[in-house]
Amino acid sequence: QPGAAQSSGSFHAIAEVFVPAPRFTVISPMFNVARYLPEYFASLDAQTVPAGDIEIILVDDGSTDDTRELAEAFARDRANVRVVGKANGGQASARNLGLEHATGDWVTFPDPDDVLGATYLADVAALMDTGDASVAMYTARMLLWFEDDESERAVRDVHALGKRFENGTRHVDLDAEPEIVQAHVTTGFLRRALIEQHGLRFRESLRLRFEDGNFVTRYLLMAAVPRVGMVATADYLYRQRSDASSTIQSSAADPRKYVDTVRYGYQDVVDAAEGRLPRWAQNLILYDLLWIFRSSTTAKMHRVRFPDAMHEEIHETLPRVLSHIDDDAIHAFRMMPVADWMRDAVLLLKGEHRHGRPHFGAIDAKRGLALVSYRYVGEPPAEEIRVGGERVEPRFTKDWSHELLGRHIVWQRMLWVAAEGAVELTFDGQPQR
Repeated sequence: QPGAAQSSGSFHAIAEVFVPAPRFTVISPMFNVARYLPEYFASLDAQTVPAGDIEIILVDDGSTDDTRELAEAFARDRANVRVVGKANGGQASARNLGLEHATGDWVTFPDPDDVLGATYLADVAALMDTGDASVAMYTARMLLWFEDDESERAVRDVHALGKRFENGTRHVDLDAEPEIVQAHVTTGFLRRALIEQHGLRFRESLRLRFEDGNFVTRYLLMAAVPRVGMVATADYLYRQRSDASSTIQSSAADPRKYVDTVRYGYQDVVDAAEGRLPRWAQNLILYDLLWIFRSSTTAKMHRVRFPDAMHEEIHETLPRVLSHIDDDAIHAFRMMPVADWMRDAVLLLKGEHRHGRPHFGAIDAKRGLALVSYRYVGEPPAEEIRVGGERVEPRFTKDWSHELLGRHIVWQRMLWVAAEGAVELTFDGQPQR
């Protein structure tokens, strides 16, 4: 007691108990996901790392179902689980609130409608324990879980980025292997100290697309080395909702998904890189943009009529972003299957070229014709065609339009010429190869 200490003239130091920070902080934003929480919570309970290594922060983003009640019941008898709440503001704002409460060395952001494999955290920890202090991020493997499939094939290793793990668990320097893009924080583990050092937070203007890619890229740009630990054995089951009710599944017709992605997602990354994007960041933007191209060719998207203002905004902002993407990065992109015209369209949207490279197709032996095709913007270039050294005119030609989100962007031109020798092309006086 203070009085006793003064009367004796002695000083008694109060011992402080040092409690180490947890290794992992798991932050999960929640909005009306009550029906999925029992499976998600069961997968958290099943983790094989010590409970003291995990801090779980469940952020209720203004749910109107039983989400908050179920989360509080889960936290009630688990000392390492906290529930915080806020008015509905979107996933980014919920994740940011979670970061304000986080104390762990590494933070990760799994979605509460998904499920973690039982050794998920243990497998990540095992690679961390190999002692490579230069690693800025760890990434687990994302498997697609088709909830309406009751067969053994409900969980499939068919994610477009699954090939990143074909060489197993290892460390990767993204500068040396720029095709190993990092697109997700749901399966990512990031150093909280680096996040706080640079004041990084999720962009709340990105509510429908590229929120993860934007944050991860800005984070890795701040790291001394973009070195990533790829954990091939840590399985993250990404639920494909049978009712298509997830934000990704239900927002395809919302213009903000495209306008905001370019203006606040891609451009923000360019600005963070101070105008010089490393190849791995270029590849991530191309990966996301070409997904938009692919989805816009579906029958569902063909039925959507987007406002002119959206197209005008994209026409204004996208070329500014693409001016920071190297031509050879576009030509070399092979991270997922895309039609050749899409690569050419991205190249032409930069505004630095009027036409793409010509493509030489198969020879129609029956008609004795060879097919040559290329894409262009505006008017077609002045063509000069030589076959076997002799100048010729095409036997047939055809031009048609390719669209992005229902708006014309590039023309494709097809030429059929006599297959009587080597075909040489000149566009606007320049030989083509």
